[in-house]
Amino acid sequence: MAEKAPRRAGSKIQAVVVGSVVFLALGIIGVGVLAGFASEDEQTRRGLFVTATVLIVFAAAMAVGAFLGFLFGMPRSRLADLAPSPDQGKAALSTRYLTNSNFVKVSDWFTTIIVGLGIANLNSLVPGVRRLGNALVEPMGGSQFGAAIGISVVLVGVISGFVLSYLWTTIRVRELLEESEAALTTVPDLNGKSPAEAIELASAKSITLVLRPMNGERISSQNITPGTTVRRGQAVAVE
Repeated sequence: MAEKAPRRAGSKIQAVVVGSVVFLALGIIGVGVLAGFASEDEQTRRGLFVTATVLIVFAAAMAVGAFLGFLFGMPRSRLADLAPSPDQGKAALSTRYLTNSNFVKVSDWFTTIIVGLGIANLNSLVPGVRRLGNALVEPMGGSQFGAAIGISVVLVGVISGFVLSYLWTTIRVRELLEESEAALTTVPDLNGKSPAEAIELASAKSITLVLRPMNGERISSQNITPGTTVRRGQAVAVE
């Protein structure tokens, strides 16, 4: 019996993220349903509504943290691959993760703006937190500890969302991007090669070679330009 392949780190963190989101959603729905079918006891209904409010505030804070974690955790392309070394010659550059870097640039801009605004407004942080706590007193039941509870819920939600999203983005998203890029290859230059040499090059690049009738012993043309990025198994006709 074949051994079960070990789970990759990306799959594990994805399971944690999905489980957290599902658990939180079920909690909100469950408390809402209980509140709707609660008895005439006003105290019970109020307690259920406060619990639902806590879960909703936590979910909102977690969403904000997840957005920030996604921006900060977006994988970067390998800068070393952008310029080939002298001994590489005309070898194709690596196409490891991130085919399109536009979103990465936007992520960099957002993170720079967020960090810059945060540093510039540090003096307003404490008054802002105080106003947030005052606004959450009533939704948290109106107790004397309502502000502290509300701020704690927000902080825990933001931090939890950031950490989970950051780990998911840096690990799982990177794995998915690299798996996508691993399915690609570049077409080698087969011109001037013998059929045996062309077959060897095609095998090394994981492409399918289609040999057409040739005028001589060497390949004179190919239907796909050398250096073109194609999916593995792509047929390349030569003659």
